[in-house]
Amino acid sequence: MFSPSRALLNPKFEGYKLSPLPHQSHVFRYPLERHITQATASSSLQTRSLSFEEVQSRIRHNHLALGQGNRGLYIDEDLGVNLITLDGNEPVVKRTCELPVAIQTDDISQQREYPFAVSLNLRDWIVADGTGRAYYITEQDEADALIAGSYHFVLDENAPLRPSRILSTTVLPDGVVRVLVVSRVPSPRSAKVNPSFEIHALDIPSPAQEDAEIHSIRPQWSFSSSDLPLAVQYFPEQEAFLVLSSAPFLPSGSAIPDISREPGPDEIAPIPRPDENLDKIDVPPYSWTQTSDSVTIAIPLPNTVTKVDIKIAFSPKSLSVIIKNLPSQSDVRYPVPNYTLRELWASIDSSASLWTWEQGGTASLGLLTLYLEKSHEGTRWPQVFMTESPEVPETIDPSELANIRDQLEKFTVQGPISEGMDIGHGLSSLADGEMDEEVDSNVGRKMVTTWIKVDGSLLESKTSPHFDLLSTPIPTALPLSSSNPYSVVIKNTVDGVVFTHSFDNAGAPKWTHHSTFPAVAFVLATKRDTRFTYHVPEKAVFAFESGSSVGGNNVYIYRATDKPKEAWAKQAILPVTDGNSGSLLGIGAFPSNNGKTVVLCLCEREIIILVDVL
Repeated sequence: MFSPSRALLNPKFEGYKLSPLPHQSHVFRYPLERHITQATASSSLQTRSLSFEEVQSRIRHNHLALGQGNRGLYIDEDLGVNLITLDGNEPVVKRTCELPVAIQTDDISQQREYPFAVSLNLRDWIVADGTGRAYYITEQDEADALIAGSYHFVLDENAPLRPSRILSTTVLPDGVVRVLVVSRVPSPRSAKVNPSFEIHALDIPSPAQEDAEIHSIRPQWSFSSSDLPLAVQYFPEQEAFLVLSSAPFLPSGSAIPDISREPGPDEIAPIPRPDENLDKIDVPPYSWTQTSDSVTIAIPLPNTVTKVDIKIAFSPKSLSVIIKNLPSQSDVRYPVPNYTLRELWASIDSSASLWTWEQGGTASLGLLTLYLEKSHEGTRWPQVFMTESPEVPETIDPSELANIRDQLEKFTVQGPISEGMDIGHGLSSLADGEMDEEVDSNVGRKMVTTWIKVDGSLLESKTSPHFDLLSTPIPTALPLSSSNPYSVVIKNTVDGVVFTHSFDNAGAPKWTHHSTFPAVAFVLATKRDTRFTYHVPEKAVFAFESGSSVGGNNVYIYRATDKPKEAWAKQAILPVTDGNSGSLLGIGAFPSNNGKTVVLCLCEREIIILVDVL
């Protein structure tokens, strides 16, 4: 589904160079009279603790709702509805109305969700208070907003006011607003079960003016999953919602695959098959490294192999390695490569390439070393061969080859390769001295896609394979179009690959590799306090720290290369929050008067405006 195009990758990329932006001319701060909070009050004394999935969802929640006409909206700590408009690059905040405070009589045993709003048009909003209540708010000319309609979400008979959070909306042809909300499925406090979550479609009719009646709204359809959605986007042309989550959403009542509890590779206890030796150490057949102009491959071989047993053939695009007179398979407990015209990842100068064989003296192993001269100097190889399963990552540095040779004495012919033989733990030049393998492997969030038609039918559900989502588009009120398609950034080795979305002639969803942010997966892995990661295709990736530290935190801007195959790109760092701002809670992008983009950062006690950062 997400297949990168080799032509759009940049193997020559070396890294990011700092291009400073003076914060005095790019960062502007404005105090908030009405503060916003990331705390949620309990709706009952029986409040349960939040699951891990809910904690992660709340951390990632964007509290800033965007509307047409360069406007934003947030709900303050007293349930006041605050409208933000931009006068040039300066925000003007107006408290338009207050949501009614819910009387705590309902037996709700779940924590209240965050209040949130969605824009319907230039004047109307749907605002939910997080307890299961929602309000239709209409702005009045030169006056406060009017609560034109009040609603209770009756999601089930046992908990008519189940806490829920708005995800997305669309207006149906008859003027009814279809709202998508998400909530946790109630479970007995004593039951030790994994949490499950539901997306509900609720229809809100256009209210009459000053309608004081509280209307009960029941779901039109519901979908269930073992995790909360990360992002939901509505596509008007196909009348379908795209849901990005770590587990697929299926029609309620279906069996929910519990992928949240699948054990990792290190947790699985394998069951041996007949004649299978589980003590055998799984090591790659070779280790390799590269410089700007060459690739070096190190292959350990039995010491009984002689030079006449080794047949090596270099061609501009392939490599052949054939080893003859090997010991019996039962005696060789490590893989020995046997390649015939194996296609290389990139072309080489076969006339300048060579190989050497060093027997290990009294040791049981020797070392076959291949030196491949690159045809195109400066090209970075992500792997040695065009196809390799599993891939052998670059793991050694040329200076370590001498250490490998010294360690060959530690091996005996009776045993497998032991931990004493370090056939590679170095890094490529991009990551040397900085890589944390555990952290880097976990960068991004495992995602699948679910497509739900507005009528509740399932357009498509991809339960596998999971992809590593690095970034979603920076929030904006601009409608989707051919010039502004929906896009995601997916991890591909160390890169971030931008895929844009469209539909084929049959109406099926498809993703196309649009551009690449080289090495952005690697640099994002070095960030430990990132709350929001957004991108603007072909321009930049933004990594916003949460701002929870005492001294405040930053936004890291990784720009696209000026030309597709350039070796370097620019990065910038700007301070967003300080000790007086509070945590960063919301992000939105607006067009400015000069045709550029203004980024609005909503903090607990301040609004920060980033100007001319794209």
